Amino acid sequence: CQGSRDTLIYAVSANSDGVPQVLDLLSEVVLRPHITQDELEDSRMAIQFELETLNMRPDPEPLLVEMAHAAAFKNNTLGLPKICPPETINEINQSDVYTYMHNYHTPDRMVVAGVGIEHERLVDIVRENFVNKTPIWNEDSSIIDDTRGKDLSLSQYTGGLVQIEKDLSNVSLGPTAMPELAHCVIGLESCSHKDDDFIAFCVLNMMMG
Repeated sequence: CQGSRDTLIYAVSANSDGVPQVLDLLSEVVLRPHITQDELEDSRMAIQFELETLNMRPDPEPLLVEMAHAAAFKNNTLGLPKICPPETINEINQSDVYTYMHNYHTPDRMVVAGVGIEHERLVDIVRENFVNKTPIWNEDSSIIDDTRGKDLSLSQYTGGLVQIEKDLSNVSLGPTAMPELAHCVIGLESCSHKDDDFIAFCVLNMMMG
């Protein structure tokens, strides 16, 4: 499973004979996960560790990407933090996770793709595992907060400036101190992937490196 700002991808590779079994497994993960308190605690510890590591890494790219989005879409949609803010780690609970999945793990927001399998066979297996299977939150509505619906707002490009000063004097792996470096990102509003000029923008992006 991997997540970005606007997608969540579950993927699995298997022998073609095992497609029914792995799609059954994927559907259980996507629609019927059993989220325990122990798993939540383990995840909180992992996130805390990742945040501490992130702030000590010499490589600034993850933070620069976060800052660029925060400046470009201030306080809305794509500008909201992808990296979990430290103050919210202990606030996320089982109901939050199930409510999110209830709102966004729906057929109209889902794509199932397969490589190395006949289309009709894939459709049949997907129908059995994703259409005919009841999500866990539909069986027990008490695990979700039904007052919180989907966020249907559209991204609003605002532009702006976000800057952070970091002291890297204590993260050097050897006797030589880290050099004092400045990292800058300039972002410009582009076009949608549905725009007629999208291919031209891709070419321009490639030309600019």
